Formats: sequence, C-alpha cells, structure tokens
Amino acid sequence: MPPIPRGKRSRSCATEAVPVHVIPLLLLVLYVYANEIERRNWKVVFAGLALFGMDWFNEIWNALVFHFTQYAPSGAHPPIPPSCC
Repeated sequence: MPPIPRGKRSRSCATEAVPVHVIPLLLLVLYVYANEIERRNWKVVFAGLALFGMDWFNEIWNALVFHFTQYAPSGAHPPIPPSCC
C-alpha cells in the first residue's frame, strides 16, 4: 500500500496531535490528585480545582470577547490602526 501524502491525512489520526510531554504530566497530576483525595486533604484538592476553575472562566471570557468584538481577547494590546503612508 503506498504511503498517504501529507496533505491528505486525517487530523483525527495524526500522531502529532498531542505533544509527547503532555501525557506524563497529565498522569502526574492525576496521581497527585488521587493521593491527596486518599489522604482526605481537601484544601489542596479544592485549591487545585479553584485554580482550574479560574483558568476556565478566563478562557471562556476571552473567547466571548473575541467572538463579539473580533479583536484580541481582554488583556491584550488594542489593535494598531493601519499607517497612512
């Protein structure tokens, strides 16, 4: 069977979709969460969930700003007007 040209490959089966370092980091985070839940250290668990929740809220807010204004999300520089010359 001849190899599939690079442009014709489906994105769903691309091996470059997830960087190599993401899986070990995800496993480490899941291990730490499981360990803290087993110890019933709820302060650490809820602190991590609060951090994730704040990041999630920020991403949703930035997506809404970009969707309705078509400009860079909040916290970014304002658009630069084109020069006249």
